[in-house]
Amino acid sequence: MIKPSQFNPSAAPTNAGYFYNDELKRAIRVALATERPLLLRGAPGTGKTTMARDFARILTHGDGASSADYYQEVVTSRTEARDLQWRFDAILRLAEAQVPATRDRVAAPANYVEPRALWWAFDPESAVLRGGGADTQAIDPLADGKDTKSDKTRPAIVLIDEIDKAEPEVANDLLEPFDVKSFRVAETGRKVECARDVFLVVTTNDERDLPAAFLRRCVVHEFVRPGKEQLLKIAHSHLKTTNDDKEVLDMIERIDTLAKEAIAQRLREPGIAEFLDALRAVRELKPADKAEWEAISRLAMWKHPTWKGSE
Repeated sequence: MIKPSQFNPSAAPTNAGYFYNDELKRAIRVALATERPLLLRGAPGTGKTTMARDFARILTHGDGASSADYYQEVVTSRTEARDLQWRFDAILRLAEAQVPATRDRVAAPANYVEPRALWWAFDPESAVLRGGGADTQAIDPLADGKDTKSDKTRPAIVLIDEIDKAEPEVANDLLEPFDVKSFRVAETGRKVECARDVFLVVTTNDERDLPAAFLRRCVVHEFVRPGKEQLLKIAHSHLKTTNDDKEVLDMIERIDTLAKEAIAQRLREPGIAEFLDALRAVRELKPADKAEWEAISRLAMWKHPTWKGSE
């Protein structure tokens, strides 16, 4: 079990680059204490995915060493729950069955099993072996060609991103392996069991409703559009700005103007990532006048067709 005390943003390195407000910190600690998945809901660009990655980086374990193994799966309309655990390449198996040089591989279904995020998080040692019986090892998603690789002595954070893109049953089917901390690979019969502490983070843009059974089993935190004080803290966290930085204060007014424009036309408001992009752009490009500054900031923050909204 990952303990709430292992999450301590204030003790993280100064270059953490992510601002955790009190509500978010509370939600994370409740999810850790209850051993429930953390569901992050909110509009695109509000920092959901960035939070999961940063959370894995600052989590402490063992003798105080920081960082957990981090795995991410981005959900699409075609995603099934098993795709988050493993994939089986039946087409490749059929093709190799027709070729004499590769026909012997077909007898071992493990050769066509590709471990996915939940398998790597649960048991990286069996994942790299494809569950056993394969001719080749699977590629560790964390391997960097040097010493870095998945390590079951560290906790694991799994991000299932944009789960609302999939059919509703995917969310419910995801809970079973996470509740029992195991699943069975259908094609090989191999049972994968959790060999370390794993924490699940799920995001949704609320494009469709999630099943009630899934929501009951999650701790839910909603990302809302931050106000002036939080934007100042976010800018400081990422860019080391000060609360009286005129460039930041002007950009806060700018994003507020564009947000109101978007709301009036029922369009998506600019997000935190776009606010930071606008700040970085004007700091780097140093526009000569207000018109150029407004053009640069709009390019960074307004992602709708030009006929939808005007200055």
